Amino acid sequence: RLGERSGTALIDEMGLQDSTYPSSGVTLGAPGALLLDPDTAISLDGSRGILMPRGLDLEDLTPFSIELWARQTDQPNYGFTLDHENFEGTRDGWALLLETDEVSFERWMSGSTNGAVANSPGALPLGTWHHLVVTFDGSQLTLYIDNRVASLNAVGSALPKTNNTWKIGYQNCDCSGNGFTGDLDEIAFYAAALSAERVAVRRMASSYAFMY
Repeated sequence: RLGERSGTALIDEMGLQDSTYPSSGVTLGAPGALLLDPDTAISLDGSRGILMPRGLDLEDLTPFSIELWARQTDQPNYGFTLDHENFEGTRDGWALLLETDEVSFERWMSGSTNGAVANSPGALPLGTWHHLVVTFDGSQLTLYIDNRVASLNAVGSALPKTNNTWKIGYQNCDCSGNGFTGDLDEIAFYAAALSAERVAVRRMASSYAFMY
């Protein structure tokens, strides 16, 4: 939940993806996104990310959902927010980017997305919490922003398994300095595509209503 207030341990509620916060670039104890919930968030300055264990490849045509709350304070190019890509050899994997001009979820296979992307019509306004959900049901990729469908895209190409580590808040390599800048909270993965009704219920938990 990214609610640690001190120390270096990042604890996964499911006990599957525990990790360690870096010594710089991430500040704990930021005000969280959820209404009447004392759990805190993290702030990132864009200079470093959180290295996460292997797993969550979301390979083949596996259904999934990714959910998080984000409050940007700056919009660097690309703005890598979650990055599970392998850059050795061909570019493979997936990434969620909060960019200067859009929100983008990308599936990379052999150096190309082959159109397997979900892009919003514009960037997120700065300084406000936003609820983001990406769902994939095996054929349809959907991006929700603040309970509204921002992008729909049919996807037929399978994602290769990379079996590599991944990062929160930064590119999964030393390729660039285009990390996420702002606050992140309540990152969650689901082994199914959440329905629009379920996404709406999750959105209602946010303490900052903003219609995108």
